[in-house]
Order: sequence, then C-alpha cells, then structure tokens
Amino acid sequence: MASSNHISAVLFWLMVLAGTVALVPCVILPPLFEYHAQQAVLAATEQRNVELRDRFASVENQVESLENDPAYIERLARQEFGIVPAGVRTIPVSAAEDQPETAASDADANKPSASTEMLPDVTVRVQQLLHRYPLARVFVWSETRPVLMLLGGIMLVSAVVLLGNSRQVPKPAEDERVSS
Repeated sequence: MASSNHISAVLFWLMVLAGTVALVPCVILPPLFEYHAQQAVLAATEQRNVELRDRFASVENQVESLENDPAYIERLARQEFGIVPAGVRTIPVSAAEDQPETAASDADANKPSASTEMLPDVTVRVQQLLHRYPLARVFVWSETRPVLMLLGGIMLVSAVVLLGNSRQVPKPAEDERVSS
C-alpha cells in the first residue's frame, strides 16, 4: 500500500512536470518573440526619429540663412540658377572637371532616403528569432502549438484526477457492509 502511494506520488509529479513543460513554452514564447520583434521596430523608429530631427535642424539652419544672410542667398542663386552679379566675370570650366562632382551628386540621388526605408517587419524579426532558436518553433508554429497545449492540459488534468483518486481510498468497514 505504501509502495502504491509512492508510485502514485511520483507519477503525479512526472505528469505535472510533463504537462507544465509542454504548456508553459506554448504560452510564453509567442508573446516573448513578439516583444523582441516590437523592440527591433522601436529601435528602428527611434533611429528614424533621430535622422528626421537632424534633417529638421538642417532645414531650420537653411531657412535662417535665407532670412538673414545675403551672401548665402547670392551663393544659392549662383549655384541653382546661374545668376551672376554685375561686374563678376565667370570662368568656364571643362566637362572633365565637372564629372566627379556630377557622379557624386548622382550617387546621392540614387541613395534611398531615410523616409523611403522600411521599418523591419515584425514577422521577419520573429523568423530571425526562430532561426536562432530552432527548437522553439514547435511551441510557436500554429500547426503544433495547439496540439502541445492540448497535451499539456490533458497531462495536468490527468495528474489532478489521479491525485484525487489516490486520496479516495475506500475504508475496509464500508466494503464489508456492502458485501453483506
């Protein structure tokens, strides 16, 4: 009888452990991976915010120069529109010397701006985490997760039912009354 109680206790704890091991990762890992993915999106958004603030400060400086600096306006007029003030003689420059500057401006034009860059997608980040931890896929995939959750729940319920049945040991006196 004592041996049976020990076996029941060991079986109970093994079932609780197995059920918990199957159920807890199914409940915790998907939100954890989602959290890490959202952290990556937040970091990218903060970086984009810093870039936009720098760009805003640059534009503010340009506006201030346009409002207060006549030399800046003159230089801008010469560069953008080719307007030359009276009394200034221009010197033509050959196309060979112009090419490196044009190539540099073309490279800047082809470079994607910060506004067109995409934020990392949450699902891509989750896939990266799953690639890093391949065994976690079992607990996250929609095909296997419900099965594991069901198995873990069944193990926990079975353990509780077995524990309840092991505590309901019939009394010998009641058995004798029923048989008579």
